[in-house]
Amino acid sequence: DIQGLGESVVEQLINAGLVKSPSDLYTLTKEKLLTLDRFGEKSALNLLESIEASKTRDFRRFLNALGIRNVGARMAQTLASKYADMDALTVATTDELMETEDLGPILADSIVSFFKEPRNISLISEFKLAGVNMVSQEVSQSDGLFSGKTFVFTGSLESLTRSDAEQKVIELGGKASSSISKKVSFVVAGKEAGSKLDKAIKLGLTILTESEFLELID
Repeated sequence: DIQGLGESVVEQLINAGLVKSPSDLYTLTKEKLLTLDRFGEKSALNLLESIEASKTRDFRRFLNALGIRNVGARMAQTLASKYADMDALTVATTDELMETEDLGPILADSIVSFFKEPRNISLISEFKLAGVNMVSQEVSQSDGLFSGKTFVFTGSLESLTRSDAEQKVIELGGKASSSISKKVSFVVAGKEAGSKLDKAIKLGLTILTESEFLELID
């Protein structure tokens, strides 16, 4: 997710031998880029600026981009809210991971297996040496507004995306889940909320409209 780094540029970098591993992006210089077709000084500097900016992206986005099997944006966000940094996550055991909301044995094994691969650890080390952010800013704070609270979003939201809503919950110390259970504190029901809302009502959970949720975080 680096502006200016499209498929054709990546292909040029690989063909020119400038990039053999994703971490090689952080070794690029203006002089190297100027050897490529259709690269002038301005475009080279713009790309280098985008690459440099990517070092400070959220830890959750880095986790999502690692390509760990079955770890998408939602789970990357969940992991970033629990583990303070990459070092803590790489040594997490299957049992420890399974204590995480919505994380079962198959996914836990997938994460542990990923970090057992020497090539993956080597790649992470290369990113770390390049200065890529490996520290989470999202570990839940005990004094956060939503500390100890779990939210489930169902239906479509109008004012923000579901991902943005879940991120706001995490920033305020809460947890975002995808499944309904008695452990859920609030269910935010958007338009066309379906079976999750029905189950939440049966369990007697607290239901919020999108407007009520926005008032809470305002």
